[in-house]
Amino acid sequence: MLQDILKPINARAEHREVRTATFEQFVENVYIPVFQGGKWKDSTADTEIPQIRFHLIRAFGDRILRNITDEALQAFLNETAKTCGRSLIDHLRFRLRSIFKLAMARGVVDRNPATVLFTPRECRPPGKKKVLKPSDLFAMLEALDRREQLITRLATCEACVRVRSSL
Repeated sequence: MLQDILKPINARAEHREVRTATFEQFVENVYIPVFQGGKWKDSTADTEIPQIRFHLIRAFGDRILRNITDEALQAFLNETAKTCGRSLIDHLRFRLRSIFKLAMARGVVDRNPATVLFTPRECRPPGKKKVLKPSDLFAMLEALDRREQLITRLATCEACVRVRSSL
């Protein structure tokens, strides 16, 4: 009698609906609206969305989400690391994990291939750090109107004192 009750339930389990979506469809129609709708501030969305579209959708957009492998994702990070810095690669890795985590929760994928990703050892080295020289500080102040000079002096007052005392 129990088998008769469970038979229709088990039959549906065997013929589970397989949702198919491309990476781009999922990100544009599910991921971005979920995060933009309450998780991200406007300023976060203004930086995240273009970055997702430029790097991730450009690389994986037309691929079926459930067919993307960890090897393909790691190859993408390795290749991108040749031209981008470590912080961007870390961020793309984080974002891929987040996208696939939501895809798992929505039943679009069975596993998260991004959980095993790592940041490649060799990333583009950071650019030279630019530091304001004391002479540049005074030249900047001379170029500003009185109001902006005051704001700049308040923001850099400790630096101004140190610069003046070293002259």
